[in-house]
Amino acid sequence: LVGSEMCIRDRDINQRNREFCRYIQSLAIDCEVSNLEIRKDGFFINGKPFRLFSGAMHYFRVPRAYWGDRFAKMRAAGFNCVETVMCWNLHEPHEGEFCFGGGLDIAAYCRTAAEYGLYVIIRPGPYTCGEWDFGGFPAWLLKDHNLRLRCDEPIFMQKVDAYFKRAVSYTHLRAHETRHDL
Repeated sequence: LVGSEMCIRDRDINQRNREFCRYIQSLAIDCEVSNLEIRKDGFFINGKPFRLFSGAMHYFRVPRAYWGDRFAKMRAAGFNCVETVMCWNLHEPHEGEFCFGGGLDIAAYCRTAAEYGLYVIIRPGPYTCGEWDFGGFPAWLLKDHNLRLRCDEPIFMQKVDAYFKRAVSYTHLRAHETRHDL
């Protein structure tokens, strides 16, 4: 989009980022992550410097049966973190209908990563790019020809908030379950 169409204001982005960071910290599988600090001189966990060595593995691009194998390879390569995007169009293919099962189970992905000693960075979108169709936006957004995307237009932001709330509540409720609970 051209610069004039990019209408999200910095303060709105920063506020939403702070809110989402609080959500993510509440999802911490390993309680030490809940004390993550980002300072000018780096990352700190429980006040101790922490170096982040991360690689990307998008859960929806790797069959769930191979997640553990890939995480083991990441650990063997020296990584302590894995990054993934969450594509809104996969998790809400039709407005109000959410999918988090099978290979889209982001909570199971986080639990499995934790089993291999990996932290997880989730980039939830709403626009993820990630070389993904329509940047991860669900196609149903295009039904309303007056809806402005990627900006703070109230109806668009309501839809984004509904997606975030559902994605975060699902991940939060399921993140602490064990494999035996599933």
